[in-house]
Amino acid sequence: MMDLLIKWAAYSAVLMGAAQMLPTVRVNSWGSAFGVVAVFGVANVLLGFLLKIIFGILLFLPAILSLGLAYVLIPIVVNMILLKIADGATGDALDITGLPTLAGLAGALTATGYVLGQVL
Repeated sequence: MMDLLIKWAAYSAVLMGAAQMLPTVRVNSWGSAFGVVAVFGVANVLLGFLLKIIFGILLFLPAILSLGLAYVLIPIVVNMILLKIADGATGDALDITGLPTLAGLAGALTATGYVLGQVL
């Protein structure tokens, strides 16, 4: 249970940090950040596994040709889709404009998840 709260707080801090550094990411408050991360987590539980399987199949040939490096993109692409779902589901709590910003934020959340997975 404590791991879940630590991950929730870390993802919220990354989201708020991105909102402070990037002009194309807007989060209303810390409460909004926690709500967005909750929606992101629920979407990840409901759709994340299915999306990882679909993109794993789609990127099979590019992964072979790139010696497996294409599989690094799968969690980032899945997080991009889930962030867009969370953006639409939370209304005004989160606003992400621009594909490069979305990709950067998804990469930051992916890296945070990887580090937390190694530490916790």
